[in-house]
Amino acid sequence: MGGGLNKGILFCVFFIFANSKTDIYEEIINIKNGLNFAKKVLVTGESTIVVLDEILGLLTRNIITVDDIKVLIDAKDEGTELILTGTEMNSELMQYADAVYEIKSIK
Repeated sequence: MGGGLNKGILFCVFFIFANSKTDIYEEIINIKNGLNFAKKVLVTGESTIVVLDEILGLLTRNIITVDDIKVLIDAKDEGTELILTGTEMNSELMQYADAVYEIKSIK
């Protein structure tokens, strides 16, 4: 076997389950911490694949901005795949994507 680096996959899920305003505030802080961790992983190249699941929903809910996501995109190196998921694609963000997929239920 070769002696190359074995980099892993980072998978972050961004959902808000809170009911009260205090809980929502705490979850937003946790989301921001998760985004900062993802940025660190992207900057250091610790993972070859970084999946930020349901991050596009944070845009829809005005928890983060397109600029927040652009910072993540700019932070990654060429050897890292950054995958953003969500149910709605922001038209402004689409220009920064290498590929956009829409998955539909058939049955």
